[in-house]
Amino acid sequence: FDAAVSFYAIIHVPREVHGCLFREIHRVLRPNGQALLCLGWGDVPADLDLESWLGVPMFWSHFDQHTNLGLLSESGLLLRWSRQVSDPMGHAAHQFVLATRR
Repeated sequence: FDAAVSFYAIIHVPREVHGCLFREIHRVLRPNGQALLCLGWGDVPADLDLESWLGVPMFWSHFDQHTNLGLLSESGLLLRWSRQVSDPMGHAAHQFVLATRR
């Protein structure tokens, strides 16, 4: 693929598999393919809130911004930029990254 985009999804997957997800994104991208991803900003091993989204249970799990960058690099993705973005629902901040397949 020329590009992969993931907004507000990876943060709901157990963080133990984030490295695997990044490696899979790297695998499916063509050389110089771009990945625009929304990741967590802070360290949240696991958080299950039973009423956070319109009364429906919601799960979060993510690393801090520095660990995310290390995992991306280990997967073979080259960071182009990283930005802290406030959550539109008033929760915590997110880390948006643009990375390229080496």
